[in-house]
Amino acid sequence: VLGREADVVFRGASVSRRHAEIVLQDQTLALRDAGSRSGTTVDGLTITEAIPLVPGHLVQLGADLVLRCEGDLARGLSLEVIAEGVEKPEQLDFLKAHGRPPSAQETLFEGML
Repeated sequence: VLGREADVVFRGASVSRRHAEIVLQDQTLALRDAGSRSGTTVDGLTITEAIPLVPGHLVQLGADLVLRCEGDLARGLSLEVIAEGVEKPEQLDFLKAHGRPPSAQETLFEGML
């Protein structure tokens, strides 16, 4: 269980105590929302049922936290915090494309592109 008061603890105002769960489903690891108030998204899509996790997926818990999924069932799964406070869809698009948050300069010029 992922959340503020869970097996794997993540802080954030919009992260619920028990926000999401990683479960074994059809011999693969899957993520499902655990009834959180602010929702769970994978690659920008709100999840309503368990979906398999694959390397490169970006998991967002509420509006506060973006995690990148690495590994698999055989090698082990890791979720690395790559950004906090992602609120705009274009920020998530940048994370997907570059695997990191934008620098201050990239943010400054974002509106000019």
